[in-house]
Amino acid sequence: MHGQDIELNLSTPEQTLISFSFAEHTPAAIKAWVKDLPMANVGELSRQLYQAIIEFNKLTLPPLTRMQILELLRPPIDYVCKELSKHFLNQSVVLSEKQQKIANLTQAIQIHLATSYKIILIDSVPNINSEKVRKNFTCAAHRMMSEYGQVLLRSNQLYIHTPRDIWVEMHQVFYFAEQHNLLKYTVADDQRRDGRETRIDQVYKQNLLLSCCRPNQLRQNDIQIAYYAFELWSDLVDIGADQIDESVFVINIEQDLPPRYKSLLKSTSASHYGFNTTELVSRLNEHLNTEVEQAKSKKRIEKEPIIALPKHISDVVLDHLHHSFGVLTKRSFKRVEDEGALNLCVGLSASHYYTSGKVEFHTQMLQHASGSTSGDDNIFLSATNQSQDGWGDSYDAGSHSATTPSDAPISYDRAIDDKLDSAYPKYTVPLVNTSPGGYCLQWEGEVPSNIQAGEIISLRENAQQAWSIAVIRWIRHIKQQGTQVGIELLAPSAKPCGVQLLQKTGDPSEYLRGLLLPELSAIGQPTTLITPRLPFMSGHKVSIRANGAEGKCNLETRVSATGSFSQFELSENKQMKELTENRVPDIEVGDNDDDFDSLWPTL
Repeated sequence: MHGQDIELNLSTPEQTLISFSFAEHTPAAIKAWVKDLPMANVGELSRQLYQAIIEFNKLTLPPLTRMQILELLRPPIDYVCKELSKHFLNQSVVLSEKQQKIANLTQAIQIHLATSYKIILIDSVPNINSEKVRKNFTCAAHRMMSEYGQVLLRSNQLYIHTPRDIWVEMHQVFYFAEQHNLLKYTVADDQRRDGRETRIDQVYKQNLLLSCCRPNQLRQNDIQIAYYAFELWSDLVDIGADQIDESVFVINIEQDLPPRYKSLLKSTSASHYGFNTTELVSRLNEHLNTEVEQAKSKKRIEKEPIIALPKHISDVVLDHLHHSFGVLTKRSFKRVEDEGALNLCVGLSASHYYTSGKVEFHTQMLQHASGSTSGDDNIFLSATNQSQDGWGDSYDAGSHSATTPSDAPISYDRAIDDKLDSAYPKYTVPLVNTSPGGYCLQWEGEVPSNIQAGEIISLRENAQQAWSIAVIRWIRHIKQQGTQVGIELLAPSAKPCGVQLLQKTGDPSEYLRGLLLPELSAIGQPTTLITPRLPFMSGHKVSIRANGAEGKCNLETRVSATGSFSQFELSENKQMKELTENRVPDIEVGDNDDDFDSLWPTL
């Protein structure tokens, strides 16, 4: 592709029809047809629009007339795609067969709409020097980029691969527009949330930012919010052949690929463009630092915003984007293929339940208050009970009767345990590969709905090991292979606890589940606390209950956060030092007599 000689090699069907089967092929007739569409019946609406857009792409029409009709078809297509998306977004990350078909239909409708605009582009090239044609071309290119952007967004929200040819076609159209000086024109678009007119390159850069933000590490809603943020930030990034030296990312405009980290390439060529995110990273860094300083000072300073932000975007997502657009951090450990499996449970509640020896949280807090206990595997036992003979409860210790008094209460422990176990299911998941820092898992069969990027999990290789604490870092669906999940280890063990927010005025909050993670001296990380995402923040004072002890401290630096949890360093004091060091190991009795084979010779 060179200068003014560039051709557009875009995939379009052959135009062989001379009329519609459902209406006259005039803007007035299509306007009347659209007005009569069954907007309340999404099934019938999607059927009619799907068939209409396929037929439309095979119809012979002048580019200007095609654009007029497309402007009438686009709003109902946008509406039906949003309605169809409700059937498969914010559900389980693995779709049912019906959901998959609906997702495929939604993508197909949007891709066919983008194809309609591509036909305009191809038909406009011979007369591109005409001012009217140039403006019509610009509008069609802008619309094509926008429709492809929705396809990209949905693909990333479903953690699936981008449909073929989308990237190379966007690269081509951008390059053509650049070479023919079309980036100076702005286009109005009612479907863009900020309402301002934008250029072709701004929509293109919004899509590029989406691909660079490591979306498989974000939740579906966060991907949606981030994509809107990229609309606001498109002027904070630059693209061009002259940007390569300053850029973290590069684009090969002749390949069907998104931007790649420049550090991963051996060399660049004439077909490479730099995608420079330096200014955006700088603004994000300044904003996040300002937020930290204001949180420490507990004063909100009103001043001009450092960067435009959409509503509901969290500092957790901003921090993720800040790191994603910066320099690539290399993997600390090499992956090793593995054929084993892991036992795991998902979520803070389940992790708390199993690391506490399968004691329900409410029971733990009541036991702390009353000093009473039940269940031999409860790590919340009082110090007195823990000092008793470790074999005192064995069947041959002589301290138990074969019968119980007639007025003794009936034990419902087994039924309760079974009920709680079903509330906090465990899964056995095959390994793909391992490293000292985490795992790649191959999830087979139905994937639980709470498998989400950023979710806390507990895992172990067998029942004799303590539960390790980890986080789901990414999810991806591979065609005909299923779902893979990337896991990062946070700590080799955890102490379950209750965390209460202490307020200067008013009553303290209820106790919420927390996990105390041990000091990791190898990486210089002190003892940290895992809490729910809300209401805890750096600077808050909390009370922590664990193992029959209680301590108060301040939440210091937030070392990690996702949409599910936050991880804080804690202020040091004598109470907390005693509480964090008083570790009682997890115990779970197995059914296998071999568990004790190594014990007999030592007795």
